[in-house]
Amino acid sequence: MLPTRNKRARKAVSQEEASYETSIETETHASIFTPLDVATREIRLLTLHPARSSSESLSMELAVVAMDNAPAFAAISYSWGDERITISVHGFDVEIPVDLCGALRHLRDDQAIRLIWADSICINQRDIEERNNQVPLMGELYGLAEAVWIWLGNDEEQLAGLAFRTLTTVAATKSRSWKKALSDSEQLDSLQWLFNRPWFSRLWIVQELAMAGHRANYLCGSQSLKHTTELRDIFDAIHVSGLLPDLELDVARQQNLEETIVNYAEVVDTIKHVRDEHHETGVLRLLDVCRTRKCANKQDHVYGLLGLFDAELRLVVDYRKQALEVFTDFAKAYITKTRSLAILYYTGVIPQDVTVQELRYPSWVPNWTLERGLHRTPEGWMLQAACWNASLHVPGDAKVDGKGLRLPGLRHTTVAEVGPTTRNTSRTLTPEPALLLTKWRDFLQTSPENFWRIIRCDTEEIPRSWLRRRMRPSDCKKLEAIFGPDSKRAYEYNPHLACSMPLRTTSGASGQASRLVEVGDDVVILAGSNNPWIVRQVEDGRHNHYRLVGPCYVLGIMDGEAVTRAMVSSKRAAGKPEDVFEDFVIV
Repeated sequence: MLPTRNKRARKAVSQEEASYETSIETETHASIFTPLDVATREIRLLTLHPARSSSESLSMELAVVAMDNAPAFAAISYSWGDERITISVHGFDVEIPVDLCGALRHLRDDQAIRLIWADSICINQRDIEERNNQVPLMGELYGLAEAVWIWLGNDEEQLAGLAFRTLTTVAATKSRSWKKALSDSEQLDSLQWLFNRPWFSRLWIVQELAMAGHRANYLCGSQSLKHTTELRDIFDAIHVSGLLPDLELDVARQQNLEETIVNYAEVVDTIKHVRDEHHETGVLRLLDVCRTRKCANKQDHVYGLLGLFDAELRLVVDYRKQALEVFTDFAKAYITKTRSLAILYYTGVIPQDVTVQELRYPSWVPNWTLERGLHRTPEGWMLQAACWNASLHVPGDAKVDGKGLRLPGLRHTTVAEVGPTTRNTSRTLTPEPALLLTKWRDFLQTSPENFWRIIRCDTEEIPRSWLRRRMRPSDCKKLEAIFGPDSKRAYEYNPHLACSMPLRTTSGASGQASRLVEVGDDVVILAGSNNPWIVRQVEDGRHNHYRLVGPCYVLGIMDGEAVTRAMVSSKRAAGKPEDVFEDFVIV
């Protein structure tokens, strides 16, 4: 079913792919653009002429309007891709993405003119200054559009109808009876086909979908599906409760669905929480889930989400800056304006298989283009950190000093030994839980009480929203056979244990940390943080200059014991906890 005449298809413009690096290659291209007035926030709208048949050639012109007084218009979200096709705009030949051409053909009315906003035509991609000025407006553009049409491409395989009906059926399922709702292999095949469409892997669609809300409509060939509240809820349920463990799928299909439907469900769920909670960490979670999303410009990992940031965190867009500079600017703005160290959970020592260029990143600045990989989910650390008080609430007062982050810290001990790891090839299911816990138990060689404390990180109450990945029933049986009925509960409290490493320190304490931890790393307490951190002394030997490895849990220091002991040993027991902290620089 095609859109009706007066609905503005709000565009989730996918500047993602060739985003803003790909220019429209035509000699006459610049001549169709007249300068836009920045002061009046001018934009261009595409006037799309009617056609009685989809085979008719596209006919259109560009009109300049002030955004605040813009007439009703529709916006399109699509995938740029590499293929181009020539169309006529103002009588000039212009190359546009093939995907956009297909969307325009399907969105034409048979009688009336439609006004459309599509980024590859409405923004002069060759003009960096214009791009710098137009990108900050894009979030508002999606909000102004009467509708956003998400163009998923043509439906040559005739699977879109079944896929959309399957999603509608699952959305109507009030309980978690996934097996019944998805019992037919053809249904899963259609979903696998649908979520492998290029649109679902792009970065810019996140902002577009978020701003569109209930006005978003999926369009694949002649089939359409509205992005209803029920559909958003099913994606939320898939992400939070876990769909794949219940289905007991074969490995190949499971991994494909992990990379498609579960990944998209995570995005939809994150959008929901960011918009509902407006918490200062929401923007970090958004940046984190978009790490693997595709875009041509690395800068777009920040610029492509600006419309969802709070006003004080919206950077001035400048595509002349390299990604390193953009990410550093954002980290500075976040730490300065929120006075929070939460952004540190999203970064750490760069893995060795990354290029030398990536090593230029300060360790306190997240590189939002890198996959999380061996890192444990930052959200899990932050939720658990709320239960701890390692720094005795000594205020942070972190300041950016050149390329370094300067803040008070206390060096406590050194990592003496790290334990075994179990390779995790799945982003959704924890691998071999019984084997993993057995290796941890053999390495830690501590009492059952302390063992489970380390596994749970002393956490007793974790919100259900954190239990995003659950074990297969068969894995639960194996685990309970070895460790007893409490083992499943303990393991689900730490579903990212496979991304951690058990450790012992020179002081004899045990704990867990990022799998990037190495023997010789230091355990430190940072003022303003509830948990200890693993850091690595810089090679040039500068005093108290460290590279950040990541957060950690160490038994016996999570409630300020390290700070208290330092106060006693320094004969400052009667003083303030901050008296034992030194000046640290994270580089």
